[in-house]
Amino acid sequence: MDRLKESACKQIERLAPRLKSISDSLWERPELGFKEVHANKILVDFLFDEGFSVAPGFVHRTGFKADFSNLKGGPRIGFLCEYDALPDIGHACGHNLVAEVSIAAAKATQVVVKEAGLAAEIVVFGCPAEEGYGGKIDMVRKGAFKDIDIALMAHTYTHDVVCPHLPARITAEVNYTGKCCHAIGAPWQGINALDAVVMAYQSLSHLRQHIKPSNTIHAIITKGGTRLNIIPHETTLQVELRADTMDELTELKRRVIACLQGSALQTGCKVVIDFANHEMKYNLLKNEALSRLYESNGKWLKTSFRSDDYHQTNVMGSSDTGNVSHVVPTIQPAFSVDTDAAIHSTDFMIKAGLPEAQWFALRAAKALAMTALDVIKKPEFLELIKADFDYEMRKDEDGSTK
Repeated sequence: MDRLKESACKQIERLAPRLKSISDSLWERPELGFKEVHANKILVDFLFDEGFSVAPGFVHRTGFKADFSNLKGGPRIGFLCEYDALPDIGHACGHNLVAEVSIAAAKATQVVVKEAGLAAEIVVFGCPAEEGYGGKIDMVRKGAFKDIDIALMAHTYTHDVVCPHLPARITAEVNYTGKCCHAIGAPWQGINALDAVVMAYQSLSHLRQHIKPSNTIHAIITKGGTRLNIIPHETTLQVELRADTMDELTELKRRVIACLQGSALQTGCKVVIDFANHEMKYNLLKNEALSRLYESNGKWLKTSFRSDDYHQTNVMGSSDTGNVSHVVPTIQPAFSVDTDAAIHSTDFMIKAGLPEAQWFALRAAKALAMTALDVIKKPEFLELIKADFDYEMRKDEDGSTK
């Protein structure tokens, strides 16, 4: 490892106690999306103290942007922080560690750039509400990443993956409206919205056997009626769809809407299908050139990656990082915290708060900082990364990723 990368690793080790304190503080006070007031403050305070120019309230009230620039003409490196938690189970996705990794890597890169006299801009984005809505979606829409050359982050997982597969995702709330009446006195006068929502659920279940294995449909009935002796006049279904590409997701959405509308037609109910308040998360566009740099640095740090990383087999879920990847070359490798517990579980939440998780988080931070330095030091790497980005965007647009 060259001298500059070694210096970055030493910076992260030097900061380890403070980084752990930040991660612990986030874990101990989990906050839901767009309510991450404590997390926002503790991360902003750290970056300000470490010499970054910080803009709090960036795009969202609990978002932020922190900049450090050294000389002119160098690449602009973005690091993405996530720090929201899940209802009831806290940091069961490990976002306390995700935020720690990004600020650690950004700080280490900043120090080396300054000491070595390298031209570069380091930008840390505080991205609220990844779970559910997806705060990065609004950030993309408002041009937050238009001047960034690459975007980097690493996410907690059960094992180390260079290129996890993050499919496109969209959710909807579906409301059926019928007519209530006494269930035994005059049921013929009612229009049963519960029948409609049950038929819709069954239709979606039947549709599952006729879609690609990589496409998924999940649904739950959240409102099914109030009293046994009243024909239900209002019911609600929540639906989540995932697919490998945006084109596939659009086609899956069309077929799902047909099922939902058909149930209304058969029962005489009215249906409102609301996708508007549930933003679409794009599939993560892979960038092999940037991923290979991270993989090389990770292996130097003794990270054991899965051999099938570059195929669509390591499905972590969906993320608004995918939206970022459609405007700037982006990677979101996964790092193990030495557990078999699935993310979004109580066991994973417990693991994310243990001292043992710190070693894995710091190793991921080192690999990210080393990758950033590769891009800063060697312009030819950035050319390859941008060429890969252009290639993947063309594939995605002409549908050849299907």
